[in-house]
Amino acid sequence: MKGVSKKRPSDMERINKASLLEVVNEASVKLDGNILHIKKHSDTTILIYDINDNVLYTPVKPILREINNKKDLGVDLCHLSGLKKNTRVLGKDIIESLNAKS
Repeated sequence: MKGVSKKRPSDMERINKASLLEVVNEASVKLDGNILHIKKHSDTTILIYDINDNVLYTPVKPILREINNKKDLGVDLCHLSGLKKNTRVLGKDIIESLNAKS
């Protein structure tokens, strides 16, 4: 009996799926002259959109770290245990911090 192949979804498949899901939290930020919208979807996926609500097809985590640094949000990049936060946790924390500032 052959094993079942568990193909990991591509970034495009993940983004297309997320676009069909409800946005449960979001924040907007101006970064380097561009307005960015950080959105957390109901499956906890974090995506970044431009001013026209188009998904940015670039890795999200580096942008989140840049927002954290340039906006002096002070969001810790690691958990208390010392492990680095994944994109979903870091994105949630960045959104909450941006919304708390406004």
